[in-house]
Amino acid sequence: MLEWLMILIFGGRTIITTDSLYLSEQQISISFDEPITAYNKWATFHVDISQYSNESLEFLEQNQHLRSIFPEGCLKLTLIGLNGSEYNFTNANSALGRNSPTDIWAILSTSENLPKIKYVSARISSCKTFSTAKISWFNYGKI
Repeated sequence: MLEWLMILIFGGRTIITTDSLYLSEQQISISFDEPITAYNKWATFHVDISQYSNESLEFLEQNQHLRSIFPEGCLKLTLIGLNGSEYNFTNANSALGRNSPTDIWAILSTSENLPKIKYVSARISSCKTFSTAKISWFNYGKI
């Protein structure tokens, strides 16, 4: 019960990058302006993949199109705690989010239980090279 109250009170979205990044198979490091935290393993990263959307496709065709470009495990992110601990996030084949046909993101999740510590940076890579990745953290705790 307490966890649900914490989610309702402190949950939210934190934009990790305000400028576009160039993602490729080589990992790049991202330092957060402010530390982030999570209450459980349901916290996720969202990576903007809108540049690969095809407005002429129907909803299900669009999903298949994007999943073929970004197959499961294509996007990998390692979240790094202030204490040096690391937690791995990756995109699942079915995890896409959208606000509109042209505002689409891949959802990166973890199966690990994240401890309630401060996280200060991350490393990210992609099997598909692209340069318009904007990354957000959807969490259940924010510092």
